[in-house]
Amino acid sequence: MGWFSSSSSAAPASTTDPAPAAAPSAPPTANSTSFPDRSKRKICWDARDAYLTCLDRSYGVDAPSVDPNSACVRELAEFQKVCPTSWVKHFINKREGDIRDRKLGLKPPKPAAPSSSS
Repeated sequence: MGWFSSSSSAAPASTTDPAPAAAPSAPPTANSTSFPDRSKRKICWDARDAYLTCLDRSYGVDAPSVDPNSACVRELAEFQKVCPTSWVKHFINKREGDIRDRKLGLKPPKPAAPSSSS
């Protein structure tokens, strides 16, 4: 009757319900728990870079990661679409932390964003 005893008080195996059949799995999405493969990570990183570059161009390199004038709506939508939600949150938090560290003098200043009029 203990943890490792050979006797069991459970019902016989013939009266227990069989395990339910596994439901067919849906293809993984950006917000699923499966880890993105190399090509999906590259797509995510490219979308992240496009969004952050747009923010830098629109508001300056040390501007917060919010988009008050909606200048980067398309880039943000793509970023959120192709990246897992936890990654989006991580990248935004990392940007905010880097900005804070530069303002406190813990990191060197970031070079100005290239202008789009070249």
